[in-house]
Amino acid sequence: MAHRLCNRLDHSLRVGRSHRRDLERIRKAREEGIRRNNVLTGNTEGGEIPTVVATVEAIGEPADETEPDAEAATLKPMQTKKAPEWKSLPDAEKAQYLLDHQTISDRTWTDEPRLPGERRDAFIHRILGFPKAP
Repeated sequence: MAHRLCNRLDHSLRVGRSHRRDLERIRKAREEGIRRNNVLTGNTEGGEIPTVVATVEAIGEPADETEPDAEAATLKPMQTKKAPEWKSLPDAEKAQYLLDHQTISDRTWTDEPRLPGERRDAFIHRILGFPKAP
């Protein structure tokens, strides 16, 4: 924000426009910053400062310490990703599923590499142990 104000003041001076409002805005921002800093450091000399409101604004935490609800305090177990259903199919059905879904990579369902020049359908049948369909 400071660089914007500085650029604005430079422009106002260059074009001969009044910058009284900009200076007032800077003064107010400086006073607010000093007030918030005083609340955080505990230096409240110089008048009344609404401590509770200022503390909530400054650090983002409520001033009063209340016990959280028992329901909110209990942590929910993290959900784990379930394995795709096709991985638990019998080999014959898994082979058909893999043949029908060309976007499933070989590494998703096996660590075995393809032989040089081996087509996908032959590879699936070789790994899952089923003879090639005619």
